[in-house]
Amino acid sequence: MWIPVRIKSPSSQAELSTSAYTNSGFRAGEPTVIIPAALARALGLDMSHARVSEDYVACGGARPRVLELGEIHIRLDITDREVPWITARAICVEGEDEVLISRELMACMRIIPDYEARTWRLKDDPPDVSRGEVEPRYWTEVR
Repeated sequence: MWIPVRIKSPSSQAELSTSAYTNSGFRAGEPTVIIPAALARALGLDMSHARVSEDYVACGGARPRVLELGEIHIRLDITDREVPWITARAICVEGEDEVLISRELMACMRIIPDYEARTWRLKDDPPDVSRGEVEPRYWTEVR
């Protein structure tokens, strides 16, 4: 389920709007967001000093190269209500070009996805509110 988000770097205060995929299969143990390298650079995050983690296991047992980027601020980019910024752990997974939100971050954001209908709502939205999936945004770099 693609949702609209704003992401802000705590160090540079750079802020960008993008879409993120809510992936209930992405279990991280804490609110976590995967930030593609191109987006990390656009936010001014210093990837040259990021810690490489060997702890991640992806689908099928693969062990991708993962950079620990530190904390990032993220919130829903919706206009019908004020939503708070949430602090999440940011990681960069080698080769990933989508922003992916862990199920723990989905819970903090109070997102309830309906994958079949391609809609989502917030936990405290009235029952008749249904928010449509947004267009995906892929962060690729031209080399």
